Amino acid sequence: MVSAAKVIVVAPPAVACENPAEMRYGGVERVAWRLVRMLTALGCDVVPVASADSDFSSSVTTRGLSPVPSWCRPDRTPQVYAEDTTALLDRFGDHVRRVVEAERADAVLMLGPSLPVLRETLTAARAADSRAAVVLHNGPVDNVDTMPLLAAADVTIFCLCEAQRSSFGALAQRMEVVTDGIPVDTVPFSGDPALTRNRLSRDPAYAGLQLRAERPLVGQIDYFHVNKAMLTTLQIFLDSGLWRTHDLLLAGGPGWQLPSRSNSAEEPYLNQMRAFVTRNDLDGCVRVHGELTGVQAAELYGAMDVCVSPVRLESRSESRDAESYGQGRAIANSAGTPVLMSTAYDRSFSARPEFRFDSAEQGAQLLGDLTVSAETRHEMRAFAERRDSMAPALARYAQFVGLHRTQDDVAQAVAQVVDSEVNRGRH
Repeated sequence: MVSAAKVIVVAPPAVACENPAEMRYGGVERVAWRLVRMLTALGCDVVPVASADSDFSSSVTTRGLSPVPSWCRPDRTPQVYAEDTTALLDRFGDHVRRVVEAERADAVLMLGPSLPVLRETLTAARAADSRAAVVLHNGPVDNVDTMPLLAAADVTIFCLCEAQRSSFGALAQRMEVVTDGIPVDTVPFSGDPALTRNRLSRDPAYAGLQLRAERPLVGQIDYFHVNKAMLTTLQIFLDSGLWRTHDLLLAGGPGWQLPSRSNSAEEPYLNQMRAFVTRNDLDGCVRVHGELTGVQAAELYGAMDVCVSPVRLESRSESRDAESYGQGRAIANSAGTPVLMSTAYDRSFSARPEFRFDSAEQGAQLLGDLTVSAETRHEMRAFAERRDSMAPALARYAQFVGLHRTQDDVAQAVAQVVDSEVNRGRH
């Protein structure tokens, strides 16, 4: 194969990048792990910049990793608090600058960078004559600090969907939509969620969920935060009346959220969720569970009859950002499970227009009326196979870094990463 480019991939430092089958949280970090592996499979010399405890496999160099471990591990010593993040981001930005200066790569890809990381990386990339690109994983509210620099800098800007792009106003003219996708083939298709629940109910790894094969299951796997709107999911479930016949699973844990030194108690949003369950006598049919590995999440999506994802409906006063992608939505569809989703998602992510809702009242009506057949589940899987392939994004990033590869080359690189994820390999 012709000698390929040297590429630096900069991931966020809060969560360690590792095999998504084993990761307990980290949407952008999953993308970073896969992208590093795929670019390596295409022949690139890839230098990932991420937390010290990241693991991209033995075939990928560790010389770009930060000396600081990820912030969000529950057993981390010392614990990181919300007040620490400014200093940690400044330190990580300085580390990225030094890596870019030393490596003098052909191209630098930054995934969801903070302002210190963006500023230091662009400065070093200009000095090293490296092409620079930013992939934005959120909308303008989450990027309010970086937008002025993005507008002034000579940098390529990618985003994940049209709704996200259009929300950036004048900057949208410089942005290109490149949807990352997921390895759909890693998700086991479930044609009969009752059979999947029956199997998982006998697996000790799922004992705490008290899965019942005879009770249809509604679910949402996200982190416990107002943006993900699990309180709205609870209201939808209650108002639909399905609590009489169905169970509801809410899982995901705190995600990237960090406690404050002044109030390091249990997350207040999780407290509100549990209070809702108790107040409405839903303890017998609602399970609130913590973090899940990637394998567990994929299996549980197959055990669900339907998913609910009302993202952004509770945070509209502070944010009208679109949900830029939604890996949970893609995994659920890959398992065959339809997702009722809020209108904060780009329309292209919905398998059917009638699966979208704009309020808890609409969501409850949709959920109560929905009938999911075996044909519907096959339709969802086919939709994921069409909509969520990783190949188009890889082809575009390969073009950006200066690679010229055929569609077969790209497909083989994706297949290699899919294989390593399915087998949870680190080769």
